[in-house]
Amino acid sequence: MDISDLNKKKNDQIAKFFKGLTKLAIEIDPNKVIPLEQTEIIIRSMYEQEHRYYHNIKHINFCLNKLKEYRKATKSGESNCEALLKFAILTHDIIYIPGNDGDEIHSGFVAKALIMQLGTRLFSDMAPQDIANELESLIYITSHVIAPTHQHRHHCNEAIIADVDLAFLGADPK
Repeated sequence: MDISDLNKKKNDQIAKFFKGLTKLAIEIDPNKVIPLEQTEIIIRSMYEQEHRYYHNIKHINFCLNKLKEYRKATKSGESNCEALLKFAILTHDIIYIPGNDGDEIHSGFVAKALIMQLGTRLFSDMAPQDIANELESLIYITSHVIAPTHQHRHHCNEAIIADVDLAFLGADPK
């Protein structure tokens, strides 16, 4: 393993997310550890498909890093739905077919199936169907065809995911 591999691992927000969820799963339901490992493999394999130029692992890690920067800059700390927001970031582009307009809808379906398999207690104390609906809403907002709403506290996450998804486009080209 060379230095660049170490730097990649150091900045791998996906691995950090799953490591944190695994620790929680050991406490809540140890039977969820293997499904978590499988889910990470599924997510990584989807984002490593050859046809992905933008909607790839680099984009997802960038989005998770932007979320981390946002929390630090605003001193807002993590919300009680932080794991759900991060999972939405992880899965918002899990389905990507160039030229297809329905990728976010399909990504939402896949994300809901994954989160229900993993068990919603790892992500929030909300009711399972509410978690699934919130996840789907967060992913759909990344289609950028509707603006995030700000009527309820949890809708702040819609604005955050929309912003972190587009932040890559305004980043330094390096």
